[in-house]
Amino acid sequence: MKPRLSRLLPVILVLTMAFSPQALAQDQTSLAIDSVDATRYPEISVIASIPQDLLGSDLPSSELLENGKQIESALELEASEGLEIVLLLDVSGSMKGAPLEAAQKAATDFVAIMPESVDVAVIAFGSSAALAAEFSNEKDYLTENINGLTARGETALYDGLLAATDLLRASDESLKTIVMVSDGGDTVSTADLNTATAALKDVGASLYSIELQSPENDREALDTLAEAVGGSVFSADGSDLGEVFESITAQLLTRFRITYTSESEGDTTLRLNLLTSSGVASAETLIAFPVSSATPATEITPEPAPVEPAPVLREGETISLSFWDTETALWLGIAALFLAITGTLSMMTLPKPAENVLRADPRRLAEFKPNALSTLASSATNLAETTLTKADRLTPLNLTLERAGLAMRPAELVVLIISFALAAAAVGMFLAGPAVALVGAAVVIGLAKLRLSSLAGARSRAFAEQLSDSLQLMASSMRAGYGLLQAVDSVAAEAPAPASEEFQRIKVETQLGREVEDSMRAAADRVQSEDFRWVAESIEIHRQIGGDLAEILDAVNETIRDRNRIRRRIRALSAEGRISGVVLSLIPIVLVILISMINAAYLAELTGTLVGRITIGIGIVAWLVGVVWMRRLVRLVF
Repeated sequence: MKPRLSRLLPVILVLTMAFSPQALAQDQTSLAIDSVDATRYPEISVIASIPQDLLGSDLPSSELLENGKQIESALELEASEGLEIVLLLDVSGSMKGAPLEAAQKAATDFVAIMPESVDVAVIAFGSSAALAAEFSNEKDYLTENINGLTARGETALYDGLLAATDLLRASDESLKTIVMVSDGGDTVSTADLNTATAALKDVGASLYSIELQSPENDREALDTLAEAVGGSVFSADGSDLGEVFESITAQLLTRFRITYTSESEGDTTLRLNLLTSSGVASAETLIAFPVSSATPATEITPEPAPVEPAPVLREGETISLSFWDTETALWLGIAALFLAITGTLSMMTLPKPAENVLRADPRRLAEFKPNALSTLASSATNLAETTLTKADRLTPLNLTLERAGLAMRPAELVVLIISFALAAAAVGMFLAGPAVALVGAAVVIGLAKLRLSSLAGARSRAFAEQLSDSLQLMASSMRAGYGLLQAVDSVAAEAPAPASEEFQRIKVETQLGREVEDSMRAAADRVQSEDFRWVAESIEIHRQIGGDLAEILDAVNETIRDRNRIRRRIRALSAEGRISGVVLSLIPIVLVILISMINAAYLAELTGTLVGRITIGIGIVAWLVGVVWMRRLVRLVF
């Protein structure tokens, strides 16, 4: 007996006496050909796993046939060198308590019986997969990390399998094995069954799945994985989990090597018969040997026929294409994007407005030829204007545009916003689906409102800063002998915008018959200036009781200067509070973005569980309350 055989045979005999036939499933009693090495053709080496119940105290007899012809061969026990095992343990919330304790006990016993030449790694999967212990043959290290696992979260079984295959893919060992323990089907993995199956095939790993009995079991998925890679599925409860691990240990340590000299070329059917006093087992595979000895030989590993995994149906799920996954939806999205871009370009090319240009210069009527974009934009604008008029929204929107200082019609603004919203929705549909499309359109509309409000605020502040100089210019003009309308005209001609724009409008409205006080009050409403409203009231009082209007304007101007001075001082003193409010408001958003980029699995406990989602909702509400509170604290009414 060879030395390595004499060292491993006592272990095999002990394991043989420990197992009962009831502990072995039907698919565990068949002989399996793991690999065929033809790199030294015609010298061939076959690695086979022999079922434990066919082993006795002596090596079994073997019979090897090539294309039905018996070939002389030699059988010897294969050492465990080159064997790497990944223990894939389910630590979801359903494993809490006795199931996890039983799995930890069986796994630590499994690690303890492994030879020193076998490296074992541990991966735990709950809502996400995580490496619990790297490859090692240190029993204490592996046992400590297995016993330190805790159960919580959902079941990301497929993500766990991908993590195990990634770990094995980085290894250069020849015998790669995954032993998985789970009590339920996958619920939250980003990967699916097909992805996990392809990864197992790609890395060439054997899979032993232990299914703990529970209402959440998904035996069909486990069977599909086992059939794809030639693995085994065991059913167990907490009481016999140790026996199942012992059975897997026996299979892993009872690999045999059969060596022989081949007499065939090309496609060859290789059949192995195992003859013992306990029974007979057979295995067969098709091998493509080199046609001649000059052809470079390669190591050939037989693979089972490809099996297309059946879709896994769960309660509440349907296997069907939604409308958004069809070609029709794709073309609709392309059409929406085209219309959005066309609408945007048409608004840019439309004359501002074309009717005014033609009325101002009738000679250009014959020269004006609207193009297709202009025609499309005009039709869309007219439709939007009709809709706004019926909804009684034309006047408020027009006032908003006047406050923002935008020289465009309300209908044009609506068409432009809808075009950008459609473009954002189409891009969102292409990238992620209908939910992101709706969010993109809503964001565009929200940003448009914020932009209008921002422009109106900036214009109001600019007018307030220019008002003092404008009043001084009016008073100086009146001292020089000008009338009130001439003083207004001088401000319209010499002051910067927006003061010049507003005073020019006051002048035009007055020339058309409107009272100057009414025009000034309307201007004060447009720029939202309480100071300018005082100016209008001062002029009205002067017209009623008389007096020196230049002197009245100087007095009002002095008051406005003092108010502006105090307003700037208050703004400077509150700057720190306003900046602090912005920073504190942005911190939660920035932290979530950074954590999702650095370690997305860290947020799985929040996004993958009901308690976590409730916590997120409470946090968002608290954040909104904090933002509103801080804004009110730093906003001083003056």
